[in-house]
Amino acid sequence: METASPLAPDGRYSPVYPICKNHPRHMAPFRKDPVNGQDDRLLQRAHPTLGLLEFDPEEEAWVVAATLGRCHVRFLVGGELEPDPRLVDRAALVLADHESFQKDVCRFLELEADARSQFSREIRHLEVADVCFFWPDRPNDAMLFFTGSDDARVWHCDYLDGHPSSLTFDS
Repeated sequence: METASPLAPDGRYSPVYPICKNHPRHMAPFRKDPVNGQDDRLLQRAHPTLGLLEFDPEEEAWVVAATLGRCHVRFLVGGELEPDPRLVDRAALVLADHESFQKDVCRFLELEADARSQFSREIRHLEVADVCFFWPDRPNDAMLFFTGSDDARVWHCDYLDGHPSSLTFDS
């Protein structure tokens, strides 16, 4: 089977190559090959800014790893048969302006650390690990997940209309 061009003529991402595998039940219906019964969903998509997005069934999202300054970050993007174009475009904007994104997040974490003396030291060591754009009806909103904390806590915050807010953790 021939590989499709990674970019469509309009510059947006397009299928890279098909892989036949089973997918999570929550996803939209897909076609099955009548001979072998395998699905024909494409599991990888290329984007000119983000690079290669791959569907991760465990995350139930399209995932791409990127470097923001000195940090390694994963972008997780929602979408059923393919990454939602609005979410991909928003993730690409964050990547393209990663210095501003990082400054906003660092400023937010400093304010949170100052306000929470009990967790101050831990919050000052947090770094963005995942930027999750999950909601097609809210493409400017995301969730940020952090590393660098106590193993018993998973720190995260909302990222609403380009601004971090509501830092909390799950334990």
